[in-house]
Amino acid sequence: MRRENGTIRLVIVTASHVLNMFEHVYMTINNNFVDVGECIYSPNEGYEDKPSLFDNAVVEIKNDMEGHFHCDVLDKSNGRQSFKILPGICDIYTQVWKHGATTHLTTGVVTSPEFTINSNGKLRNVTIIEGITKDFAEPGDSGASVLLQESGETYGLGVIVGESSADQHPPDESTKNCITARLNKAIERFESNTKNKLLIGTAD
Repeated sequence: MRRENGTIRLVIVTASHVLNMFEHVYMTINNNFVDVGECIYSPNEGYEDKPSLFDNAVVEIKNDMEGHFHCDVLDKSNGRQSFKILPGICDIYTQVWKHGATTHLTTGVVTSPEFTINSNGKLRNVTIIEGITKDFAEPGDSGASVLLQESGETYGLGVIVGESSADQHPPDESTKNCITARLNKAIERFESNTKNKLLIGTAD
């Protein structure tokens, strides 16, 4: 959620290459294709001297559409639960999961908690994940939240932005490595660039 001048608005955080500034987001509601919101922030659209694909875009949901969205996440049993943003870096081999549009529920392990990628001249610290029984993500999964559990709490680690190539992170022979843009850093850049505050979870 986003706080602006004391007003709280519901937003979606997704991968920056999924949406450009001012593009609209649509979803099917009661068999109708409905406009539910607009991209209000993309780091590829003038907020930085050079764009970075390893960052996040933010979509603001229309007031009359907010009832169709949840401020929580799906756990590994498809149940809903609240979550927090992981404030730091997770440990290597931490188990994670995600629900994606293409591959749905997959689980994986963190193989590189903090890996530096050069994106158009900008260095970004990302997290590399490998699937446990199959690829953690495939094309179409971009923007899905990567989650983990720690001390009984669910944390948002990041958002899927792509897969690694050989010159970024040597892939395993049987599975592709997934690049995850860390949410805590992306939110810091959003707040710095827009002077807005992102509140994760409920308005409380």
